Amino acid sequence: MENLQLGLEFPSTHDLYSNVKGDSLSQPIPASVVIQSRSRSLDLCKTRAVRLCLIQILSSKARDSAEESGHIFSRVCHQFLPKPQPRECYLTRSCSVIEELSIPVPAPPRDASTQVPNTQKIPFYMPILAKVPGTTTSGIAKISYFVVASIDTEDNSSIGVSKEIILRHRTLLEQNSTQYTRFYPNSSVISKIFLSQNNIGATGFTFAVAAKIFLRYPAAPAGRSSEFKCMTIRGFRWRIEEVAQILEMPAGQDDVPGHDAVKEESSVRELANGLQKGYWSTQHNPLLQVANQQAIHQKDSAVDVVFEIKIPSSVTPAPKVDISSNDFELLSPESLPPSLQESFIFPTRHKVALTTEHRLKLDVLVSEDTFDVSTQKLVDRKPMRTALNATFPMSIIDRAEAHIDEMIFTGNLPCYQDIPGSPPKYEVF
Repeated sequence: MENLQLGLEFPSTHDLYSNVKGDSLSQPIPASVVIQSRSRSLDLCKTRAVRLCLIQILSSKARDSAEESGHIFSRVCHQFLPKPQPRECYLTRSCSVIEELSIPVPAPPRDASTQVPNTQKIPFYMPILAKVPGTTTSGIAKISYFVVASIDTEDNSSIGVSKEIILRHRTLLEQNSTQYTRFYPNSSVISKIFLSQNNIGATGFTFAVAAKIFLRYPAAPAGRSSEFKCMTIRGFRWRIEEVAQILEMPAGQDDVPGHDAVKEESSVRELANGLQKGYWSTQHNPLLQVANQQAIHQKDSAVDVVFEIKIPSSVTPAPKVDISSNDFELLSPESLPPSLQESFIFPTRHKVALTTEHRLKLDVLVSEDTFDVSTQKLVDRKPMRTALNATFPMSIIDRAEAHIDEMIFTGNLPCYQDIPGSPPKYEVF
């Protein structure tokens, strides 16, 4: 049995689908265990089962000092040579068990002509919950997944093999509109903002942003009785940021994910930025239409603004990860064969979680225009200034291809834990 070799076969990427309503479909991972013998015959009579598990590894980023790793000549003459870039490396922080199962080793088929000599392939399906975070790489840490298979040999030892798999969350879009409301009681210019985000475009991360901005004093009398002034919105500085946090989970809080979690490290990564220029104002502004003189003293008038923002194709956002998605048991090193214990570095036995989220930051640029009451002509314009720094959550999703049908969400598919013991009944037509 010491001549046995294990192998794993499955797609390199597995997709988990959901829609914008929150309905999820978690299909098991189709895979196979390949048992191969170096000897002339494959005898598995004493091998009763193959142990399989899906492992999540959370690794935090560390950087080596370029000066320490560089050549001595580079350290001495660093002012004459280009500075080497620091190398990225990751340190394993936690290993968690996502799923476990044991499959029996069947008897070899009688028709040996269909099999590769000295090889037996055992197909199986690895179940997976929809709440499992996808494979993630953020500014400070990453989440990766491995499928591990092991068997016991007749000499009371065990052999194993592991293979990485990429988990990816895909979203089916129907009406993907996310709306937010923010109030600004301390702002002298803007009282509140209604903002909605829509994911548009067939590919990539392009968003339509529609904002209804309420100006506190859209128009007011000027210093001279023959003039009045209007507040105008001249543009927006926008940026999309990705916020990642490493949280340490206190012991004894297994039933309440995230309760009293301690923030260990955090990072903010800018995914995109831009400047949207324009000229937006209310009905009081003569440059847009005839001013309504009766409404000059009206408060909290709204300005409607629509523009597009986009994340470049060269930037890959990390998927959103909630603290509730990190509720898994830690992996015990003793549960793996010695060969795999050397492959996986097991850290201190405490839970460490990674959370990621995105946000849209808007700097609202305004100016004040002064008009003549009788002629409605512009007589003065003050320079642009930033009236408000607003922050909104950003929903960044990975769109599924168009051929994925929404009908997969129409029925209540049975969970893998509730597989019936008897075959289904079929109607006779």
